[in-house]
Amino acid sequence: MRHLSVVLAALLLSSAAAVATAAAGPQRIYWTSGPMPRGIDRVTVRSLPGGTVLVPRVGREAVTAPGVEAIDVPVGAEAFVVRLPHGADDVAVLSTVATVLRVEGAYALLAADAAQAANPLLQLYRKERLTYLPPAPASVVAAAGRTGAGATATATTTAVDPQVKQAIVNSLNIAKWTQYVRELSGDLVFWLNGQLKSTNNRHITKPGILIAQDYMEDRLRAMGYTVIRQPFMVGGTPAQNIIGVKTGVVLPDEIIVVGSHHDSLSEDINLRAPGAEDDASGTAGVLHLAELLAPYRTERTIHFACFSGEEQGIYGSQYYVSQLGANGWHVTNAMVLDEISAWETNFAVVIEGQPAWEPLMSLYQGNLTQWAGVSYRKDYVSWGSDHVPFQQAGIPAFIAIHMDYPSYPYWESINDKWNQPCPGLGRACMDPALALAILKGAAATLADLAVPIDRSTPAPPAPVVARLALEQNVPNPFNPSTLIAFELAAPGRVHLDIYDAAGRRVRRLLDEERPAGAGSARWDGLDELGRAVASGLYHYRLITDDGALSRSMVLAR
Repeated sequence: MRHLSVVLAALLLSSAAAVATAAAGPQRIYWTSGPMPRGIDRVTVRSLPGGTVLVPRVGREAVTAPGVEAIDVPVGAEAFVVRLPHGADDVAVLSTVATVLRVEGAYALLAADAAQAANPLLQLYRKERLTYLPPAPASVVAAAGRTGAGATATATTTAVDPQVKQAIVNSLNIAKWTQYVRELSGDLVFWLNGQLKSTNNRHITKPGILIAQDYMEDRLRAMGYTVIRQPFMVGGTPAQNIIGVKTGVVLPDEIIVVGSHHDSLSEDINLRAPGAEDDASGTAGVLHLAELLAPYRTERTIHFACFSGEEQGIYGSQYYVSQLGANGWHVTNAMVLDEISAWETNFAVVIEGQPAWEPLMSLYQGNLTQWAGVSYRKDYVSWGSDHVPFQQAGIPAFIAIHMDYPSYPYWESINDKWNQPCPGLGRACMDPALALAILKGAAATLADLAVPIDRSTPAPPAPVVARLALEQNVPNPFNPSTLIAFELAAPGRVHLDIYDAAGRRVRRLLDEERPAGAGSARWDGLDELGRAVASGLYHYRLITDDGALSRSMVLAR
């Protein structure tokens, strides 16, 4: 995601495959610190506190206007805007690995070729790739003027039925959101195409992201959605957005986007990149919102978009926006969820957008206040996440993100896992209660924009009836750890214990309330005191209100 500080450990990303090819980027960019000049068209505009970057279509004529400065990008390089958390010290570091084109306040304009962009020092910084994005058609801007203000009652549509809106918000199930997060981040195994699967690495170069993409498509299709896989390239690496489509029945050409990014990052992607908060939390939110809207017809079309390549420079959302014209997609509003459940001192949300989109931001703010009562702050300098490309194309958009994102201790870390303790606070950093509050505002806003009508669409396929089951641990024999999967027939208290061959309990793995359905726990071969146990035969026992099951396993050190 978009963190504003430098992570302390070097990001060992995989060579030039993780960066874009220079052919797709601008050869020349332009800068103005004054008012946006008139008569400048066919450019992407990137607003920063100190001025404005203009990114023209590759090959178009030069931008010439008073107060506009041309900045040449070296041949074979890409242009980036980079956040400078430490000012001049950051400029000194960046100048050793790339070409610093200009420094403006807390940002630098940077040029880097493929090898430079893969340098671990540069990977320490959050950056956005500067690329041309075609503006939205005038007809879409006109439509956005209606829906962006939250005025869904127009000549061709009606306001959402308050009872329908309330029913959708009340349907939020935080246990379901939690399950999506844990499955996406490797904390739980899940059924996919008749097999138990798991992934704790959603980096774009690792096989685990393919499992996650299949998982998202499977879940969206099970809800009754048409799913589009939108392929693109991040340098030499194939990537794809996963989009669930609900077609509107009154204004099908007006599309509301609710999105997140499903890729993840860590300081050691060869070990794992679980990305529980960043951004399994947002992706789980998108999936759960899709679940809530599945039974309803809606006046407008909704795209439930799970973008990829965000961690390398918001590539997936940039590609989605760049293809709107080619696909005939008229997006009128976009709402992005990114890091929605962690907090340390502020149980609150940041609503980040631009002044032009204040009506849309205020619509979410009003719903947040009415339905969740959670604190918020509005920010007006958009940075580093998937709402930015929509804004660059003139489409109203904002991001909802937890307020403590600058200090989240596990950001882009191998330890961005579910239920990780918050240092010094005696609880986990990720809090489902905050996610629930943010999602209440999102669900209500989505209802205002898309206008659900009734539940007359065919119901999604009936879920498989849960059963009580305890699977054989994988791997078996094992060293040093093994995964134990189970299935619960009903929600309730669950105990999962490990016993030695003599029947003595050596470890309690679980003692908690669990929802019905699939679950899992990992044993690391340690006893209750954290000591490694000896090789040999062990038994594990699952105890629930519906019964108890046992199996055996072998630890071979």
